[in-house]
Amino acid sequence: MAFPTVADRNVQYPNRIELTEVSAGVYDVEAVPGSVVAEGTAIDSALFSSIDTATQVAVQTVAASAKTTPIDADSVPLVDSADSNALKKVTWANIKATLKTYCDTLYPTGGVGAWTAYTPAVTAATGAFTTASATGRWTQIGKVIHFKVSIIIANVGTGAGVRVALPITAHDATGVLGVSLNNRDGKLGTCFLISTSAVQVMRYDYVDFAATGAVINAVGTFEAA
Repeated sequence: MAFPTVADRNVQYPNRIELTEVSAGVYDVEAVPGSVVAEGTAIDSALFSSIDTATQVAVQTVAASAKTTPIDADSVPLVDSADSNALKKVTWANIKATLKTYCDTLYPTGGVGAWTAYTPAVTAATGAFTTASATGRWTQIGKVIHFKVSIIIANVGTGAGVRVALPITAHDATGVLGVSLNNRDGKLGTCFLISTSAVQVMRYDYVDFAATGAVINAVGTFEAA
């Protein structure tokens, strides 16, 4: 519903008045407009009830002056779907806070392209390492994840096959996604997905890197879920 059409009330003589002397030098003034040419629109509750608030907001918004840079105290109109679509307002400060909370679930908290530290778990494909640890860093650009880890196997125990956790869930568990280097013997290797949450690192000739004193550095790239 748009704005209602409002018509003026027109009379035959809109500016005519009649003076009636009531005492010396004192007159009553009475309008004498003549006949009504057009009744016009009645100004009553029915008229105001017919005015569409949403249309008013739209028209006034289009006609309003532009502001290039909003500040936190500025407000934006909002249709509240949780309150029967009532018209409300939200501050620019709250819009920014809401967007930040949402975007923090998609990207590292340091921002797009920033590197974030994480502590990945190190496990063995078979058996168990007596002492093994890792540190890592990762970044996200869109759906692409880049990561790097440094794995230290202080005591290999019965473990064989070095596996390390990813920083976030991968889209799938297929593909070779990076390279690795065992500082203990200087051998290059690869790392490949074994699940959507971990990779395995091994030497280029598929010989296991797992050994006491091994320090394995790996970098890789994968698609986020």
